[in-house]
Amino acid sequence: MIRNSNGKWIDSNQFKSESIKYETNGTYCSAPYGSPEWYNYWQEQLRRCKEGFKIGNEKVTGHHYMYLNFTQIEIVKEGKTKAANKRTKSPDFWDGDFDYFWCLEIAKNGLLNPQSLTRELLTEDEIYRVDNELLSEEEEKKLKEDILYKRLKLRVKIHPNYLDGGFHMIVGKSRRKGYSYKNGAICANVYNTERMAQIIIGAFEKKFLYPKGTMGMTSDYLNHLNETTGWSKSRDYVDKQDHRRASYKSTINGTPIEKGYKSEVFALTFKDNPDAARGKDAKIVLLEEAGAFPNLKDCFSAIAPALTAGKYITGQIVVFGTGGDMESGTVDYAYMFYNPESFKILPFLNI
Repeated sequence: MIRNSNGKWIDSNQFKSESIKYETNGTYCSAPYGSPEWYNYWQEQLRRCKEGFKIGNEKVTGHHYMYLNFTQIEIVKEGKTKAANKRTKSPDFWDGDFDYFWCLEIAKNGLLNPQSLTRELLTEDEIYRVDNELLSEEEEKKLKEDILYKRLKLRVKIHPNYLDGGFHMIVGKSRRKGYSYKNGAICANVYNTERMAQIIIGAFEKKFLYPKGTMGMTSDYLNHLNETTGWSKSRDYVDKQDHRRASYKSTINGTPIEKGYKSEVFALTFKDNPDAARGKDAKIVLLEEAGAFPNLKDCFSAIAPALTAGKYITGQIVVFGTGGDMESGTVDYAYMFYNPESFKILPFLNI
């Protein structure tokens, strides 16, 4: 059993068995490089990073699985005194992270759509009835509530009228809750699992992006993947502090050709240019330190149209931060937080 009926996690380490293996043995996969066993192992791990991982009746999203198993973060090493040092290790499993990653997934893909990661939590009969539109409005509402609060056991309340996907996210948080680590894992996971993907990490000023911000975390994770996994990707053409691109140089008939995955992640500042990301067809856009982002609404409004196709979104914007200057930076952030529907942001009930 991983979690009891009251929602208490009992053995959540089952979701991070690969990182435990790595920290114990110094390697993720002991099979010879390039062997069928090696190839199958990394294909399965890639699938989990995309589709999530289910054990019994419990499941984590792909981004959460990537974060738990294929990243390394700095954590406090507890001792007998109040002074402590930090050490590098894989992240621990926290129920708040579980909620965050699932809310991000539900905002984008909804609960019952063919691409929804929650589909694996449904019975065959439920899938058949959903796909053939055999559920009444009341039955569909009840099934969605059951998925959220009985199967996932989320501790947050998503507004029941907004569970079909196609939404962005805004997060209010306190300091030092590891969101740069978590969001860096999301960026690295999209970079590693989606060809041609663009990932944008934005902030009002570059000091929030690198070397210690989310762009810096993402770069660390990409280096870790290159060093320790079967997903190594060259960065022959672009490998800068604010822009990484997965591609390599191949010479054909004497002409250099750029080939490879061609996914890329780059950091943008919006201090003097709210249109910095206008028109970019990104898979995900993270807007950092929203409490210090006085032109946040203008930036959001410039980005959103390129990520929208009719009633659908092709990319997701995630705004996150803490309260800052109540006279300037936090004004836009607070307005968007309390008026999410106006920006196609997933609304929650205040509990």
